[in-house]
Amino acid sequence: EEKDPYVWVDPTPPKTEEQLLKERVDKALVGWPWIGVPSKLVAIVSTAPYTFNPNVQFELPMASQTSSLFVKLFENVMITAKVCRYLFQNHDAAWKFSATCKEAWRVMRWNIDTWDMTEGFFHNCEKPRFGKDAPKDPFNQGCVAPIVMVTPVRQKQGSASYVTQIKNLHKLCVTVNNFADFFKNLQLHRIPFLTTELLELLIPKMRNLQVLGIYNCQLIHVGEAMKLLDIIKIDKPLERENQVALDFFPNFHVGPVEEPGNPYSVGSYGVTWDNWNYDTTIAVWCLVIQIITKARSQGIDFESKHTMFRQWLEKGPCHKIKETIRTFMSPESSLELIAAMVSYRRTQGKINRLIQCNRLDGINWAIQSHKCTTCREVLMGIFFAYRDVYEKNAGLSPSLNCGGCLIKGHLRTEADHYKRKKRGIMRTW
Repeated sequence: EEKDPYVWVDPTPPKTEEQLLKERVDKALVGWPWIGVPSKLVAIVSTAPYTFNPNVQFELPMASQTSSLFVKLFENVMITAKVCRYLFQNHDAAWKFSATCKEAWRVMRWNIDTWDMTEGFFHNCEKPRFGKDAPKDPFNQGCVAPIVMVTPVRQKQGSASYVTQIKNLHKLCVTVNNFADFFKNLQLHRIPFLTTELLELLIPKMRNLQVLGIYNCQLIHVGEAMKLLDIIKIDKPLERENQVALDFFPNFHVGPVEEPGNPYSVGSYGVTWDNWNYDTTIAVWCLVIQIITKARSQGIDFESKHTMFRQWLEKGPCHKIKETIRTFMSPESSLELIAAMVSYRRTQGKINRLIQCNRLDGINWAIQSHKCTTCREVLMGIFFAYRDVYEKNAGLSPSLNCGGCLIKGHLRTEADHYKRKKRGIMRTW
């Protein structure tokens, strides 16, 4: 009998019992050991920001920490707690120490709490502390470490939706309300939807707070620095009004990577997202003069290189940060020199370059005092637009706003990244 050439016969022999058993075992191991584990735990354990990547090809050979003094020193709990307390007064010092070696990172990791804003994991602190709804199992009860870092944690599936971000922010508020008296050092990194209005409700509750860090939160720009300095003094006991130290990195717009020779690639955007038709450098210095003065009066360092506010200034458009601050804070500096340093991009710090050929008043336009209609501060003319001063003196305009107030108004109304809608949501909430 002839076989049909179109009929296909599988020549593969049947699987043995051993092969079938191996397939069942492999199938049962899919997802192990995370079967039944909450997704937030999986995200923290497997894709945390500081998880070591064994596949990275390092250029330098591995160097293990062999200093017995280093290891023995940080085995002492009191010494470790003391060092961590000093390091985490500024984020710059903390991350640089953590990056020195694996042992240093291990010391830091076990002495801070990392709260995840992406999944809303706050070490069960959102649960009631007392009452019938409070958890009875000690492992489910909340606790607060001396140093708490709140930050979104990277996930494989991407960032959380806006609805989830709002829910997690509400959970964070509940957490702070439950354990307000236990916070000593709170670090807030890139918190979505966080505003100074919300901080004004939360910070005064933390009566024992000593250090507050706010880093690159989208809705908290440089114009909010003065308000933050006021918030950390609210409801503080007598003689302890200045007990809270502030480490602040305002929102910073990261632009395209700078390409040498490409005229359309100029690096980071910096302070603002769009062109707002004003000299950003002058406007920022107008704010910084007031911010530095107020920070000094509260014993807060915004000027040293290890502070995040100083690093924000270094990343921004301002020139000669240290020299300019020293100039306008020194009583011996002349008004002409202050104006020249503030406008360093055009004058290179030279007074004679303040004179412009199309103006009849020489340098007087830059040093003559004017009162801002909005903030009511008496400031030098260099901090105002020349055309605005001319219109005010000529009676063509009833108001005169300084560069600091103008940039604050612009930053509050920025529309990029849905900021207006986000602010509207927070006001409604």
